[in-house]
Amino acid sequence: MHLELEDLAKQTETLIAEWRALFDRHPEADLAKGPADGGWSAIDNLAHLSQTVRLYLPKIDAALAACASVRSDGPYQYNLLGRFFVWVLEPPVRMKVKAPPLFHPAAGLTPAGAMEEFAGLHRELVRRMERADGLDLGKVKVASPASDKMKISLGSAFASMNAHGRRHLWQARNTLGATPPR
Repeated sequence: MHLELEDLAKQTETLIAEWRALFDRHPEADLAKGPADGGWSAIDNLAHLSQTVRLYLPKIDAALAACASVRSDGPYQYNLLGRFFVWVLEPPVRMKVKAPPLFHPAAGLTPAGAMEEFAGLHRELVRRMERADGLDLGKVKVASPASDKMKISLGSAFASMNAHGRRHLWQARNTLGATPPR
């Protein structure tokens, strides 16, 4: 697998491990409790990430199928929109963005259920990274589930999923009173 995809896959596996460690360190009641400002609980943050990946997987699959002949061994060129998208999602939170209702977390999940769903969906994302090996990650475009008119490169889509996961991990740690990563 190309080094860039290998790195993205490792980042995804690290996210799964970090979320699992966070959930293992806190009781269920704390994980279900949101911050005083009415924001999302740790479970809500995790469920939101699962919902996002669930909605993006079919879009990634469509891009992989439609662009199987758009090949390159890199280096890949990413456009400004994709780079900005990744930058804005990285923690610490630079600007608040309201998630469209389409991306809102499912209610009533247990910590164990939310964690297993998250891990399974993110491992599916890693499988898409493996399938993307050899494609031009800068030229293959992925449409947003919110609007087919908004497209970012496949490489930016993978990177943004990891940045998004780190952003919500940072938020969950803050909600739980844990020290966020530096």
